[in-house]
Amino acid sequence: MCLKFFQKDYFSVRLSEVEAPFQLEYPSPEASGSLRVTNEVKKILSNSFNQWLKKQIIMKNLFLFILFFGITSIGFCQLKSRTFEEIDSLQQIQKRKIIVFIHTDWCQFCQRMKATTFKNQEITEKLNSDFYFIDFNAEEKRDINFANHTFKYQPSGNNIGVHELALELGKINNQIAYPILCVLNDKNEIIFQYNNYLALKDFKVLLENLEK
Repeated sequence: MCLKFFQKDYFSVRLSEVEAPFQLEYPSPEASGSLRVTNEVKKILSNSFNQWLKKQIIMKNLFLFILFFGITSIGFCQLKSRTFEEIDSLQQIQKRKIIVFIHTDWCQFCQRMKATTFKNQEITEKLNSDFYFIDFNAEEKRDINFANHTFKYQPSGNNIGVHELALELGKINNQIAYPILCVLNDKNEIIFQYNNYLALKDFKVLLENLEK
């Protein structure tokens, strides 16, 4: 839609406002001695001017296209979610703390954090650059290999259950409640747990303290 708008805008420019690289001065019949030659010269000059004008419009549209999508890609950074299986190899490259966001599909406060806290650009950039972030559904059914151990899904009824790794990382006082934030150091040791909704302002404070 943007390209269509720009194109319409440029084509509405009056020819008198365009800075042409030359002035169209047509020779008079008296000077040329031939009306036919004069018409041919007019035609050639008009075609040259039209080609130049089309080229300018194409170049401007191309520039605006590149500028628009360049700003869009810079301005909207996406949060990178890692997997437990790749953490060991990542730590060998650069040691960082691990932030695990444990949630479920039916937890309203979990979904609210996803839609607010984790959509904030400052938070996203900080998590991407200084931490390894893992988005973990507590009801994930696949086996997960982490810290030299295989964790499995534990069914507790008809299509109901919880993953062993969610219990391992999320239990506080032997209870589990969502959403859960669990922070691990580079040795996969738990250094922080919190099992409640965390607003944007409070999450920023948490990240600042974790960086100390």
